[in-house]
Amino acid sequence: DLPYGNQDHPRQTLDLHVPDEPGRHPVVVYIPGRDWRAIDKRRIGNRVLELSASGFAVAAIDYRPQPEADWQEQLGDIAESLA
Repeated sequence: DLPYGNQDHPRQTLDLHVPDEPGRHPVVVYIPGRDWRAIDKRRIGNRVLELSASGFAVAAIDYRPQPEADWQEQLGDIAESLA
């Protein structure tokens, strides 16, 4: 639940999962998009464990849902989380 952005919205958070081994790791970004009204970064489930075990860091992102934010604001949230 790491906050990002400047809106101070409780949904503007991300979870960062890093492998136990020190060093540089490629990053997989999980952006839930099945339903832009029921966004939940936790839907990634056990895939985080599989990816981490394979040496990947994983960033799972939440962003403001519709109708609270329109699609352009949602894309802005995603861009902020990547920055």
